[in-house]
Amino acid sequence: MRFPAFLVALAFALTLSACDQSTSFPSNPDDLLADARIARQAGDINRAVELYEEGFANDPTSAVLRIELAAALFEQADLGIANLDEIARTFSREVSAGGLTGASGAAFAPQKAGTCPYADDPDAEAFDPRDFDGYDDYLVRAPVATRVLELLDPVINDVVRPADFLCNGIVDGELNYDRAAAIGALRAVDPELTDDHIASALAMNAVSLVLKTYGFITEDLNTQTDWYRLSDETLGICPRNMDETALRDFSEDAIADFGEALVSIDLRTEVLDAGDVSTELVGLVLDVYQEFRDDLAPYCTGT
Repeated sequence: MRFPAFLVALAFALTLSACDQSTSFPSNPDDLLADARIARQAGDINRAVELYEEGFANDPTSAVLRIELAAALFEQADLGIANLDEIARTFSREVSAGGLTGASGAAFAPQKAGTCPYADDPDAEAFDPRDFDGYDDYLVRAPVATRVLELLDPVINDVVRPADFLCNGIVDGELNYDRAAAIGALRAVDPELTDDHIASALAMNAVSLVLKTYGFITEDLNTQTDWYRLSDETLGICPRNMDETALRDFSEDAIADFGEALVSIDLRTEVLDAGDVSTELVGLVLDVYQEFRDDLAPYCTGT
């Protein structure tokens, strides 16, 4: 028995359609999110990133997708809180086995044009902020931090960077801002965000901003300055090709970034109700932030 040609063609087309449906990949953002989570839990981080990227492309407004994609990118690049701790310790020697001894604040020494007050100080030790193991790895991973900041930008509310933080964010060595309002604003971004999502976003924001600041210090600022560790363990930074005011103006955005990183890591500790280790990390970052602020930040009005 012979079938008409058009029936044969129709049957073939239906067969192909059935095959396509059985082997097609999900395009719904929720399905892609679920599959990405499965891939990540199974240890296939590269596949997880691909699925998160596809989900994000389909729904760029999803705060959950943004945070989980950022987290997968962090995992793929082997970035985490430990990197923030490592960079902070590069600039601070205030950590002992018993914890922080407290921020000492960088001493300012008036500088005559073309001279550095620390250069002839026998107790001041010159150092290069690029001189530590893993520096080249940070340069390679810097684009990941940039991408993560772009992903988190709509999620991280402006309260993580208080407008008056430079001049009023620290009082008597303690952070001074409305933590409850900041956490409330973050939770209001998307009702689907869990506290784990928020804590993850804050951690990645802090690490990425510290990486960004470190890149500025080592790649942009380092060619313009000389760095010293003083006898009291504080930093001494001398401008090489600019005056002090120009140096402070040049560094303003980087100091603001580091301040936001400090607030982010502090809020993460609040959200997680974390213990002594997280509290010590906040203290370490606070210590380094105060060093940078004293030596590099623009002066507050009236000072």
